[in-house]
Amino acid sequence: MGTNYYHHTNICEHCGRLDTIHIGKSSFGWTFSFHATDNIRSWKNWQEALQQGKIVDEYDREVSLDDFIKLVEDKQKILGALNHALNYPDIYSFIDEEGYSFSEGEFS
Repeated sequence: MGTNYYHHTNICEHCGRLDTIHIGKSSFGWTFSFHATDNIRSWKNWQEALQQGKIVDEYDREVSLDDFIKLVEDKQKILGALNHALNYPDIYSFIDEEGYSFSEGEFS
């Protein structure tokens, strides 16, 4: 079981329209699995992007940037946690320079 996280940007205060991109998924026993885009290829890239807009989980609960950073970085430190790109390598997955797992394709 896991929880997906999304980045909401360009939020219209009048009509509620917004742009959404999947950040990735937090699953028990795994490091955080990031969604890679053309412009976001590392945890540092995500941290920069998340400075604007807001972070929400799949249940539409807002998560502060500080809490999200703590979640991601704490999961990375868990001894024995599986890392998707390391444990199940494929042509769509890679590890960034800090060891975080990324997948280029859509996943849930």
